[in-house]
Amino acid sequence: MQQYRYSLSHIRRKQKISNLQEMLAENRSIRMAILISVHFSVRGEIFKTEQKLLFGNGTVEQHDEFMEKTMQLFEALFERPIIGHLGWEDSITDEQKVRIKIERLVQIKISGDKGEKIEMATDYEAMVYLMTTSLSQPLSSMWTRIYFSLFKKYYPDKSEFIDDREAHMDLQAEAELRTLKRWLLRQSRKK
Repeated sequence: MQQYRYSLSHIRRKQKISNLQEMLAENRSIRMAILISVHFSVRGEIFKTEQKLLFGNGTVEQHDEFMEKTMQLFEALFERPIIGHLGWEDSITDEQKVRIKIERLVQIKISGDKGEKIEMATDYEAMVYLMTTSLSQPLSSMWTRIYFSLFKKYYPDKSEFIDDREAHMDLQAEAELRTLKRWLLRQSRKK
């Protein structure tokens, strides 16, 4: 289907919004603070004009996207806490905390390139959480396989003792890991 682009003057004529021009001409502060977005419909499809920034280059949509990514970065680095099993949070090393922040930044970059929302914590966050959990209670065989698999992924030089069969994740283990990562993200955003 062909998309129609109209000039702002054409939209103004069609939408009969000349009184808006008068209001903006009368009040300079409104003119500096308000951006106009005109919605119109052609054959049932709604189109939205791009809003130009009053200062600088680009559109308001591009600015909003930039600000959203900036807020994600700020949240990943400073606001979202690192979740450890209750009572064992202090066992997370400074190196692990830095690595979690780096993994969060990589996750933001990858999701931004793909245009996806972040719905789960990183694999490294899950591995660190499982490490703290294993200090408080024994892990089941499935969670041990998940932990070994993640450990081999991030520390291959320290995991020669782990057999590949012990680190193999089946479909159920992968589903459980995704559930854990969703839970970890929700918990870190609550605090």
